[in-house]
Amino acid sequence: MLSHFQKEDTIFIVFLLLIFIVFNINLGLMPVLADEPIRALVSLEMVLSGDYVFPTIAGEPYLNKPPLFNWIVGFLIKHTKNFSEWHLRIISTGSFFILSILHFIVCSKHVNKQIALWSSLAFLTCGRILFYDSMMGYIDPVFSLIVVANFYLILIQSRKESYFYLFAGSYILCTIGFFLKGFPACTFQFFTLLSVFIYRKKFRALISCAHAAGICIFILLLSIYYYEYSERMSLETVFNTLLHQSTQRTPASVGFNETLIHIASFPFQFIADFLPFSLLLLLFFRRNSIFLLKENDFVFVSFIIIGCNIVLYWLSAETRARYLFMFLPLFFTVTFYLFQKIYSDKVETSISKIVLVLQLVSGVTILILPFLNRFSFIEYSVLKTGIPLAGICILLYVTITKKLNSIFSLFILLVILRISFNLYILPLRAKEATESVNKQIGATIAALTKSKPLYLLAYPPINDDILYYITLNKKQIIHQKKRPPVAGNYYICNRYALKKRYHLTILYSFQVSYDNTTLYLVKK
Repeated sequence: MLSHFQKEDTIFIVFLLLIFIVFNINLGLMPVLADEPIRALVSLEMVLSGDYVFPTIAGEPYLNKPPLFNWIVGFLIKHTKNFSEWHLRIISTGSFFILSILHFIVCSKHVNKQIALWSSLAFLTCGRILFYDSMMGYIDPVFSLIVVANFYLILIQSRKESYFYLFAGSYILCTIGFFLKGFPACTFQFFTLLSVFIYRKKFRALISCAHAAGICIFILLLSIYYYEYSERMSLETVFNTLLHQSTQRTPASVGFNETLIHIASFPFQFIADFLPFSLLLLLFFRRNSIFLLKENDFVFVSFIIIGCNIVLYWLSAETRARYLFMFLPLFFTVTFYLFQKIYSDKVETSISKIVLVLQLVSGVTILILPFLNRFSFIEYSVLKTGIPLAGICILLYVTITKKLNSIFSLFILLVILRISFNLYILPLRAKEATESVNKQIGATIAALTKSKPLYLLAYPPINDDILYYITLNKKQIIHQKKRPPVAGNYYICNRYALKKRYHLTILYSFQVSYDNTTLYLVKK
């Protein structure tokens, strides 16, 4: 095994360990934000209720997503002494790394080691993942891992004639994807199978017994869970909600003008989200790019899979960058394949000059950070500035003396920038973010009510993060209550409830994001 261990394998392992360490610096510093509190709250209520079949928020049915991600988070909540933001986020962050490893192994075998290395590291260090999504506890990285695994299974196994293993494995992965995000998993399954088998001129395999067996496996696995679920809720309601969640951002649900604007801007937004390596998209404008891609089956079929699946996102006006993660390993494989074909000393010199400019600008930026008033609260600023700055100085030297390839210089520069981001920007966000205030509000309400019953009275518009931190600190589900208050209980309500002469005593008031509304903690 070690005899097949090449230089690229060593470089990949070193970079992977380095990036993993860097990604974990201050990973749990920020309170939960965006969609994180929903994922955390649903999982926490599962653990508190002991009901892992029927997800809830505030004791009410939660139908927007299937339960698999909540099961994963719930496992950590149950088996971790002090569950924190880090535990929630490491699931998603870890998924990025597992996906990168999977891609490196597969691409090394079916393309070459250099492209596998470049594309795997580009995936981890492209802008959106490096500076945002690797710090978030989202479903999307986990879902993307499953979808990419399915892409590769279909791509590789479709060359062979053992269709039962292909369809059985593919539909098991599709089932896992469905339990993460619902119907998008089925969309990927349909378009990937259709495009790959048409390209390989094996369309008849899609109407074979092997394919029917795969579909039966998918239906059977879903039925095991949803049969139990149907005892509590109409399946029509559940699947209609999941379908609505999957189609709410499609052209059918947004304005025509908005859709046209999105179609025109999508390529530019894609490039902006996944800089700097997304600029390789420009290589597609070379006259012979398609002919070059056809030289390698894995690369060209990856190109087909991207083209057939990304259309829905190109047409969907409210597509988010995180919905596109599953395309990135394939995209970087295709683009770096084209890049390798045109790579020369002249190209290396041009890129090296650009990287040198980026290093100089980055060094100056890092140098001035501690002198800005907004960062005056940062402790040990000399050390936190000196380490990244020293790294850039060393990087400048090895780049100028051409002791390091410009592509690897760029990878290292991006990792250094993430270190500075962790040490300066994340503490600033935690200090200034509304979510930090909401975390304190949740802790305060839990402290005031202690172990006494607390309810939400008449559906007040409380923030998900506030509700999560109350639930986490109290270790009790905060149920909704429609009935009049009961003496001795605590309630969270809006000002309209106070006017109903329930004779409530106000103990605490706080702001929520909905129309800057004030809510009240009261006692009957």
